Amino acid sequence: MTQGVTGPLPHFSLSEMKQALQVAVRAEQEAKLNLEQLNEERLLREKFLQLVAHEFRNPLTVLLLLAQSAELQAKAIGADERLLKYLASIERQVTLMSRMLSEFDRPGSQGRFQCSLRPMKCGAFAKTMLGQFSQTQTSHRFEIQMPEDREAIVVADEDRLSQVFMNILVNAIRYSAAGTKIHCGLSFVPAHDAKSGYVARFEIKDQGRGIKPEDLCRIFDRAYRVDHAGSPPGAGLGLYVAKQVMTHMGGSIHAESAGIGRGATFIIELPVIELQNL
Repeated sequence: MTQGVTGPLPHFSLSEMKQALQVAVRAEQEAKLNLEQLNEERLLREKFLQLVAHEFRNPLTVLLLLAQSAELQAKAIGADERLLKYLASIERQVTLMSRMLSEFDRPGSQGRFQCSLRPMKCGAFAKTMLGQFSQTQTSHRFEIQMPEDREAIVVADEDRLSQVFMNILVNAIRYSAAGTKIHCGLSFVPAHDAKSGYVARFEIKDQGRGIKPEDLCRIFDRAYRVDHAGSPPGAGLGLYVAKQVMTHMGGSIHAESAGIGRGATFIIELPVIELQNL
């Protein structure tokens, strides 16, 4: 049974109702104006990103052609294998950058991530990626630990995963002193949900500045930068992009640190669809 309303109903005069109506109309007009301004800002931002992408594409194309030409000439004269790897790495990174820019050059894209997912051997990927990177960096000592008796198949976008690794590795170098060790490891461990099988777990650990506990949950936010004295300039987008990429691939990324001066560990995980014995 519905209980009726007791007591007298409120009475509004005609002038009060007109005033309330005027307030509602003004609020609607202001909301509409704010929405139009937001749409205008979005369109301007999108046009700016398209312009930047277009202007960068030409020099990147030249760099790619130069890298390909240099690689062909190096092969023709029997150049050192290490030089060939460097040139191939340059070509790969320029190609990846061109792909990233193309996502800002499409109307309406606003830089949305697109992943070309396919099965890949994560052990072979990590060994190649980390091996090439460590050879080009002489300022730090790299310790690479990979399982020798097992391999895992994951579904991922290899270029995007390389982008995530590069971001974490560059940060490890940037925020730690020269000569210190950077540990890079891969292991295959049971998923947090025991019914989900295994995950490929990548760990990149440095001996750098570390991260405050209050910053650990925010470093993957867009445009968030940790407040460190003497921190190198940046837009605070690298870790945000890494988080978005891993989410699109069905994986995860998080950071651990015991605090300032204690270094940091970044952990990247991807579901394993097949675990192989070697």
